[in-house]
Amino acid sequence: MFGNAMALWSGAAGTMIVVGTMFAWTSLRGMGLPPALVSAGLACVAGVTLAVIPWISIRQRRRELQRIVEHIQQIANGRTPTGDVPHASPYHELTKTVTRAVTDARDGAHQLEQQQRALQVELRIKDLQRQRVDAILDSLTEAVIVTDAFHELVTANEAAARLFALDLANDLCRPIDQVIADPTITKHVKDTVEGGSPSMRRRIEHAIGAAGRAQRYEVTSTCLAAGASSNDGIRDVTPGGASVVTVLRNVTRESRISEMKSEFVSNVSHELRTPLSSIKAYVEMLVDGEADNEITRAKFYHIIYSETNRLARLIDNILNISRVESGGAKVQRERMIVTDLINEVIDVMLPQARAKHIELLDLSTSVAPAIFADRDMIYQVLINLVGNAIKYTPEDSNGRVTVTAGLSTDASMIQVAVRDNGVGIASDAAPHVFDKFYRVPDHKTLAKGTGLGLNLVRQIIETVHDGVIGVESTPGAGSTFTFALPFAE
Repeated sequence: MFGNAMALWSGAAGTMIVVGTMFAWTSLRGMGLPPALVSAGLACVAGVTLAVIPWISIRQRRRELQRIVEHIQQIANGRTPTGDVPHASPYHELTKTVTRAVTDARDGAHQLEQQQRALQVELRIKDLQRQRVDAILDSLTEAVIVTDAFHELVTANEAAARLFALDLANDLCRPIDQVIADPTITKHVKDTVEGGSPSMRRRIEHAIGAAGRAQRYEVTSTCLAAGASSNDGIRDVTPGGASVVTVLRNVTRESRISEMKSEFVSNVSHELRTPLSSIKAYVEMLVDGEADNEITRAKFYHIIYSETNRLARLIDNILNISRVESGGAKVQRERMIVTDLINEVIDVMLPQARAKHIELLDLSTSVAPAIFADRDMIYQVLINLVGNAIKYTPEDSNGRVTVTAGLSTDASMIQVAVRDNGVGIASDAAPHVFDKFYRVPDHKTLAKGTGLGLNLVRQIIETVHDGVIGVESTPGAGSTFTFALPFAE
């Protein structure tokens, strides 16, 4: 193309020189000038023509190049070109090639820009979904951890972070056995993902924590296939395979309640069986005629009567405790002076104390603040505490039981104390004396009991009246049971 342009330029220049020279020769001859002068004039015309023609050609090429540049710029800016390069121009093919390249580049850039915007929108949506899932997980009380197919931690909620002491800013994307020190949990998670069945859930019960403070957890792990969603909306976006969602639910309280129910049924069965067995045995002897005289029959009747009363007390205590715990107990509060109630209890229990040669005294202060409480319930508390003090103080041992009412140490409540100098309670048994059916092992041979009286006392004081109850004891030196109740407003 460049050779054609040069040939075209040479031909045009030669034609213009010949035409200009002939025109100048004719004009000078017509003016009658000498031949030498005509020759000099022809030389000048030829020189001027040779100088002007390249300048005109250069300007023309500059204009064409300028039009090409403008043409390409308009295309690159997405505008329709205002003109086109003539086909005769030596730059026409070059312009077409450059125009196509610029158009393709512009279209490619536009597509990339659209893809970038789409990716930004998708990334924003994913980020919002992740924030939503994190908010849902953090609102759960159960601990939740999510791991990928490579057993690396993907995410965890705040409950899991507290349970396993995780640092979510640094522990994500790390192997689970490096961030969770419990080998049972890590093995459970790995076994789940290696099992590979999305429909199968693995469930174990496991204790987590130090000895004495361990909590029982129900650990449930579910394997999610790539792209699948769990029932709670957690979608698996883990690259390269399935992930595992593990939920840890604290079942310590439920386990304890279940154990208490089993223990309660067992203890009730045992406590009911004992008096019923005695009643049945003596009734059978009466039916068989083994009581052949009035004295023996009276003895049998007395034993049956005593065991029947014991059975009735057991049932009453069970019912009262059940009512208090369920909130179904009828409470009739009234303003009362606790020292007046203590005097009534002393009068009722005095015959039992005298029968064992035990001194029973009321050492309350002359003036005690009033309380707002259920009279019958507080009366039952005092009867149980004074009765236990007499029961576990040996006969003919200078026994002494005192009841005292006054202000508590911080003078915020009224406090009642029942003291005795009896057998006392071992230090390891003292924290359990208020438990249901608990009886101090060393006391079982001293007196009969159901192990429910002190539990009922605690329920009445703490649950019904928002008070405080406690015990202090020294084996061989006696015990002191105290309870405190708020003042009447």
